[in-house]
Amino acid sequence: MRKGFFETPFVKWSEDRVFLQRIVQDTTTDRDPRTTTSEKYNFEVKIFMDHNSYQDSTDILTEAIFSPKESFFHLPITPLSQCFLNILFDLTEIERRKFEAKVRASSGDPGQLEALYEEFQIAFQAEKRSWL
Repeated sequence: MRKGFFETPFVKWSEDRVFLQRIVQDTTTDRDPRTTTSEKYNFEVKIFMDHNSYQDSTDILTEAIFSPKESFFHLPITPLSQCFLNILFDLTEIERRKFEAKVRASSGDPGQLEALYEEFQIAFQAEKRSWL
């Protein structure tokens, strides 16, 4: 059974599309008419990195992840909003792949990996703001 977007703690990117589930009606009511459209939703996307160094090698894992628990969507759920979510998910995956290529081209030194990740996070947050 496939779970919807707001039904799991984290959703990692895959070629399968994710779908917003219906939200209880009272949570979708806009209580303040001055609220702008962009204040009615937030999709919290993150790029996760884990690295483990052994004697002569380093394993690196990166994932594009959405956090449904930190996300909300208080607009009508339509095919357009479903498309918006998946485009955002795909853009995040594209950035993850670019980041992973940069990390894999590095020396694998744990300190350098952490520095690359910190640098990437700053740039990714700025990029993400331009999408939303």
